[in-house]
Amino acid sequence: MKAPRVIIESFRGNARITGVDGTTVKVTGRKTVRSMDQTGADRANTDSPFANHRRLHEITIRTNQDHVTGNHRITAELESAFRRARPIEAHGRTGDFDVTDVAGNVEIVSDNAGVRLQKHRR
Repeated sequence: MKAPRVIIESFRGNARITGVDGTTVKVTGRKTVRSMDQTGADRANTDSPFANHRRLHEITIRTNQDHVTGNHRITAELESAFRRARPIEAHGRTGDFDVTDVAGNVEIVSDNAGVRLQKHRR
């Protein structure tokens, strides 16, 4: 059976992606909201929930940071562990990607990101 690809969408922040044995998917994250006032920060937090969606051949992780308007800035620290053979695709604005111990294709599309790829197996 083909391993579903993992897609991280509209991401601003730092992501650590690790390949593991087994079929368990684990994603944890922390969001930082910067705003001039607490009400605006609360609204930006509510408007940008982390979400994931699984389809037959895809697992999509959305930070929904692009749903926030105004003078609010949201960044995230995301840590994820997926089966080693999954292809990884990430779309971001800024931040760093640290990808370790994967066997599938890795595609990072970003306006401004540092990318570190370790132990890539083909």
